[in-house]
Amino acid sequence: MLRWQLTYSRGAALKYVGHLDLVRAWERVFRRAGVRLAFSQGFRPHAKMVFASALPVGVTGSAELLDLTLSEDTSAETLTSTITCQLPRGLSLVDIAPLEGPSLPSRVRYAVYRARVEQRLTLEDTSARLAATLAATALPRTRLREKKTLHYDLRPLIDDLWLESWDVEQVIGMRLRSDHAGAGRPDEVLAALDLLESRATIDRVGLVLEDSSRSTALPEPL
Repeated sequence: MLRWQLTYSRGAALKYVGHLDLVRAWERVFRRAGVRLAFSQGFRPHAKMVFASALPVGVTGSAELLDLTLSEDTSAETLTSTITCQLPRGLSLVDIAPLEGPSLPSRVRYAVYRARVEQRLTLEDTSARLAATLAATALPRTRLREKKTLHYDLRPLIDDLWLESWDVEQVIGMRLRSDHAGAGRPDEVLAALDLLESRATIDRVGLVLEDSSRSTALPEPL
């Protein structure tokens, strides 16, 4: 098999690492492991490794996806054993599976997040904020990008919100749009809920693919 889907986690030790640095980290892992990557043709060849979706800085990821093409046939067992021993602290290999069809980035439709919020509100207040956000027809937001202020509507980027846990800790679940037309940011959702200043810990627990038979398993909303 030449093409593989790698599922991996990025822990707290690397959550402030930017996407380009993460790409370079994986390239070093494969080089040290002796994994023979396939390269594109042309004036500037590059390794055929494509991340399904860039993970926001400051956010951990429990089930990130990497589309990897090799130049020689191998097995999942061999890949797992050679890669695992080269991973730095903060990166863990979750699964390796054969991959066919379109590239992973073109198939991503939603990203699912879990936000643990330190600020404790009443169950009624939290539920009301979630309901009001979902009921809103528009959520105007501004974002600074390359010294320019971008005005946009957050509401179309929110597919669903729910209160996952409240008794021991306040945990909010989010399913946000993530495709070629736009991607919702969990920190912006917390800001819309007036919870951004509560020092939330955010984890992306999964990516939902267009033709995936597996859905992200999360507890039922309260």
